[in-house]
Amino acid sequence: MPEEKFVSKSPIFDYFKKQTNGINVTNEIKDKMIDYLNDKINDEIDLIIIWATEIMDLQNKRTIQEKDWEFIKNHIKKN
Repeated sequence: MPEEKFVSKSPIFDYFKKQTNGINVTNEIKDKMIDYLNDKINDEIDLIIIWATEIMDLQNKRTIQEKDWEFIKNHIKKN
């Protein structure tokens, strides 16, 4: 299965250009930066999935609530 793409170029590089006072990025490097960001986001999503699945299995429920989300966030931040 192909890897999901979670970020798109346009908003990221509009922001990048604005924050860097107009620094340009070649298309090849843009692709590499987007791949990097997608990898980072994918890793974070995988962590959330692991924790959410374990918590939901332990509690025998299927809905993440505020206290569950806070627990997940705090646990991920510690690691």
